[in-house]
Amino acid sequence: MKSSIKSLDKGSVKEQVVSFVNQFLQNVANAKENTKENATEKKMDIKLNKKLAFKLAQALVKQFEGLRFRAYKCSAGVWTIGWGNTSFLKNKTSPENYTITLAQAQELFEMDLSHFFEFICQRLEKICSERQIAALTSFAFNVGLGAFSRSTLLKTILNNSNDKQKISEQFAKWNKIGKQVSLGLTRRRKLECEYYFSKNVIPAQAGI
Repeated sequence: MKSSIKSLDKGSVKEQVVSFVNQFLQNVANAKENTKENATEKKMDIKLNKKLAFKLAQALVKQFEGLRFRAYKCSAGVWTIGWGNTSFLKNKTSPENYTITLAQAQELFEMDLSHFFEFICQRLEKICSERQIAALTSFAFNVGLGAFSRSTLLKTILNNSNDKQKISEQFAKWNKIGKQVSLGLTRRRKLECEYYFSKNVIPAQAGI
């Protein structure tokens, strides 16, 4: 009788252990599934209002570039006209003699900026807001598409578009002309970064 009781007790304990382990494994599986669902929700695509984003980009870039109707050399020694346009004067024999009207300046600006804007939208419109797209368009307009496409800033944003510390650090690095720190570029990078992470800032020139 005693041996049968012991056998029963051992069997009961074994069943309880097996039941506990199975329940534990089920809980782990459920937790993993919930984590996947939450991650999926976090990665949901952003529905970008491209018209608004382009207006914001125009207004932001105009704040930095300023308007010049006569050709001039920028701080980097590049012939420029209108709102920071450099492509129009490329290969011109006498760039210093060129002038444009306000309408021409706006047309050049929109055509020029659209290349940068579309490049960024193609890569980031599903993970970035209108303000973020505008800030990055301003950044790329200044440093060039080649530099932006190879930058650690872009890689950081693709990894996590809201990593404030790392993204801020990457914006701040692009403040030099050659090896010399530029106060103007330092200010521009600071404002672009602030605008990237802002929620309510809309440049007055956007007319929104």
